[in-house]
Amino acid sequence: MKPQFIFLAIIFNALFAGIDRGWAEIKTLPAVGEVIFVKGMAIKCTDRECIFLKPGFEILDKDILEATEGAKIQLLLTHDKALVTIISGAKAKIKERSAEQVSGPKGNVIIKELGFMQPVSGLDRRFAELAGGYLIKASLISLPEPLNLKNTFTREIRPAFRLGGDQTAGWRIALYLKQAEGARVKLWEKRLGNGDIFLFPKDEPNLERGHTYCWELLGKDGETVGPCCFYLLSQTEEEAMVGDLARLESLSRDKNNEKSTLDILKSKLLKKYHLQDELKSFVLEMRAKYPDNEAILKIIETGF
Repeated sequence: MKPQFIFLAIIFNALFAGIDRGWAEIKTLPAVGEVIFVKGMAIKCTDRECIFLKPGFEILDKDILEATEGAKIQLLLTHDKALVTIISGAKAKIKERSAEQVSGPKGNVIIKELGFMQPVSGLDRRFAELAGGYLIKASLISLPEPLNLKNTFTREIRPAFRLGGDQTAGWRIALYLKQAEGARVKLWEKRLGNGDIFLFPKDEPNLERGHTYCWELLGKDGETVGPCCFYLLSQTEEEAMVGDLARLESLSRDKNNEKSTLDILKSKLLKKYHLQDELKSFVLEMRAKYPDNEAILKIIETGF
């Protein structure tokens, strides 16, 4: 089908879609994928209508996607399990949460399994428990810098603490090890000076991986801020994270993968490990990299 006829078909379907919805029952189907990159004229067709694709659009089972001459589409399928690339002149049908090439030059539909992108259930449960257990109304601290969150995960064995400014001068900061039964064991307590950054004390040993720690700020007149907690990835989780980043790096050697696609995958990888501190810094970097691409930034920041 030539591009001009495709364009007319899209307009025709858009005009009559409302009439069709008037007498046909519409069932809301779960999305099985999301579009993360589009170059040129890319089209999605269902049995009801055809529309032009943009980054962030949801993909449903049985959708037919077409990259017209010179165009390109990349999408993530089934909760990030596969990266699908559709190149110039190819058409693919989404089938049973996978993709099947139905026309176009052979090899112009590429499917790359992304098993390493799947969530880690143990970390998800731990994060849910952490997020629900120690929330406070106002936090003067974040770890590591420059994050400004209340509860978080980290990979840093000597995290830096970002304070709320000079109002904490003269206060003290205490760090505790949170035990399985909920009790806390104080590890150290230090006096805060001027400035909004408190570096991990040089005279204190590194934190141990796989443990949850809590901080607390102690005021001069008995005021207390906290406790608020963070989890330090275990050695096994840290090694898995490093391995996943290496697998992501290997995708960059494939010329079919766009830089923005790799950036989106990295943001999802940071979310997989609940590394909000690194994600916050990464988002700031991406805002500078894609200042005029709101669709890409939305995907990176919100995960669709």
